[in-house]
Amino acid sequence: MRVVLTAAAHERWWPRLERPGVEPLILGVDGGLVLASGAGVARDEADPEVAWGTSDLFDEGAPLRPFFGLLRRSSTLRWFQSPAAGYDGAVFGELARRGVRVSNAHVNGIPIAEYVLRAVLDHFQDAGRWRAGAEARGWRLHDFREVYGTTWLVVGLGSIGGAVATRARAFGARVIGCRRRPSADDPADETVTPERLLDVVGAADVVVLSAPSTAATVGLVDAAFLRAMKPGSLLVNV
Repeated sequence: MRVVLTAAAHERWWPRLERPGVEPLILGVDGGLVLASGAGVARDEADPEVAWGTSDLFDEGAPLRPFFGLLRRSSTLRWFQSPAAGYDGAVFGELARRGVRVSNAHVNGIPIAEYVLRAVLDHFQDAGRWRAGAEARGWRLHDFREVYGTTWLVVGLGSIGGAVATRARAFGARVIGCRRRPSADDPADETVTPERLLDVVGAADVVVLSAPSTAATVGLVDAAFLRAMKPGSLLVNV
């Protein structure tokens, strides 16, 4: 079985993944393919069965186009493991329609949740004024808003939304979650279904959108949604 992956992923992870009968097909930054022995492989003879997409594909200078080009042309591909949480990319649908198993990833929950907290704190604390003061070697006090005691509405309680809710509650915020099928295990103080969104959005100081992009969620935030939001509230869309 041949597994295509980037040279960066091979260098870092292959010693932990190596198994008898599994052969790495290593994609270099120039788009060339080699085996572990260093022997080159022509693209039309690569024949991967598994493609492992890793986050380094999105780094500057990474072989993103050659990677997805190989996947789109391969007649032997059976499984694509994506590094992304979302699955709305055009290539994903193309592969799935060909019968390729497409898996998303849950590794984005923590970094994106931390990004959300950082964005909210930056806004609430007007942190740009502190940074400007530091650059000017001055110190000017200014009032700021605390996360403690605020109410958050987290739309979508998957791996990302759940991680956001957990961290917001750790700051002392009250969290209202929104998902199609509420559960007693939801990391929220209250969970509502999408039909009740407009009933609760007006109570939120922070609204976080972490739902997948689907036909049901595109256009979710419309004029009525924005009118229902609390004046001075913050909308974070991830």
